[in-house]
Amino acid sequence: MDVNAIIYCGIDSGHASMVEKNTALNVKRAVNYADENWINPDSQGPYHIMKSQEIKTTWHPIGN
Repeated sequence: MDVNAIIYCGIDSGHASMVEKNTALNVKRAVNYADENWINPDSQGPYHIMKSQEIKTTWHPIGN
């Protein structure tokens, strides 16, 4: 299985360090949202997922 990112939202610092340590073996990105206040309106939105995405630009030639 190919896993590119993992997001941890727990509050246990021991688990967070274990996740970061183990993701260093085979995962490209580890994101820790332990301090995030999910009740806050600024925290509710689709933008948190951007840290776990890989965005590439593809250029296509245009004909005359």
